[in-house]
Amino acid sequence: MTLYVHSTSGGPPPSVVPEISRKSASFHPSVWGDKFLAYNNPNAVKTDVDHEEEVHLKLLKEEVKKMWGARDAPHQKLINFIDDIQRLGLSYHFEAELETLLQHIKDSFGEYYCSKTDDDLHDVALCFRLLGQKGHFVSSGEHIRSMRFK
Repeated sequence: MTLYVHSTSGGPPPSVVPEISRKSASFHPSVWGDKFLAYNNPNAVKTDVDHEEEVHLKLLKEEVKKMWGARDAPHQKLINFIDDIQRLGLSYHFEAELETLLQHIKDSFGEYYCSKTDDDLHDVALCFRLLGQKGHFVSSGEHIRSMRFK
């Protein structure tokens, strides 16, 4: 009795490699050019343009800091200014000034809003939101309930 063993593999024989032919598309040049292929080294020497931009940025920051200093301005203008700075994404530049101004608003919150008879609900809600975002607790107690809103 003779036993025959025959094995087959699923792939082609090792000596035959299939040739893959890919069609080349004729793509148009990138609209971005090589702009993003260049590496910007953070340790590179700064140019005059970078220095001018830095000076201009410092001047603009100083202008905004002067605007922060107007504590005698009405609370309505202050809270709207703080909201604008936060919405523009610039609040991280002015964290210390922001905290000081919010503390000032919190300290005078009751006397300012209780003395007024025609407060706008938007102003009060905005003030609550801004103070709450920074962790300042302001009670919505009796003085808020007695207010008349437009």
